[in-house]
Amino acid sequence: RTEEQVFAPGPPRRHSSESLFPRNPSVTARRRRNRRIALMATAVGVAVILAALYVLRRRRAQPPQEPEPPAPRSVEDPEVLPEEDEASSSLPPPPPPSPPPPSPPPPPPVEDPLSPESQTVDLSCLSGTTVRFFGPSHHFGGFTPLYDPAPDKRVATVDAGANALFIGGGGLNGQFAKTLLEEAEKHGIRLTPEQLSQHSQRIQQSLLRRAVKSPGKLVELDTGVASPVFARSFGFVPVVPGLMWEESEVGPNVGVTF
Repeated sequence: RTEEQVFAPGPPRRHSSESLFPRNPSVTARRRRNRRIALMATAVGVAVILAALYVLRRRRAQPPQEPEPPAPRSVEDPEVLPEEDEASSSLPPPPPPSPPPPSPPPPPPVEDPLSPESQTVDLSCLSGTTVRFFGPSHHFGGFTPLYDPAPDKRVATVDAGANALFIGGGGLNGQFAKTLLEEAEKHGIRLTPEQLSQHSQRIQQSLLRRAVKSPGKLVELDTGVASPVFARSFGFVPVVPGLMWEESEVGPNVGVTF
């Protein structure tokens, strides 16, 4: 064989499968139909993906819109009224809250030492000098009488709380003592005329001893410890007793008698 014969192309050879399994016409038609279906499904899927990408791109390009506020519900519309309104309208209204208990009244203010209350008593035995009664003293259930004669006639002053009480000679007797006993009874103080006179005498004697040592000066005694009526006592003598007046027959005193 020549070289041309050796390298010359021969007749086309069949595929091994074609040579082994000859094609059936029905199988070939089925394969072609399946290929067309696959191509159509692929085309539809690609179209759906492209459409989704297009819509997403349009949404991103548009500016965001603020949500509109909801329209106010009309109270007259029966559809928007809550269901429990009908039931609650038939119920009675709740009772109003009970008012808070009243607070206790504040304690009365402390009176000015020389500001009299409304009650005054005119004592004829003291030449019409008025005696003013104040509120309770710092003694439990005590009271506060006041007698303040003219400064040139003041001989002794006994305080019953925060104010002054004049004590004359004779151990405090007469109408003035009667008035003090009545006030003591009103304030629950058990005090007899004899006890009141004894309190007065003891205070006068103590005031006299101290006042004589300092004539012309006002002296003070803390008598509230021993006396249920007189808290602080003040005494004054212009001169030494015995030079200008006589002492009372019941004992030493700091001034004139009444």
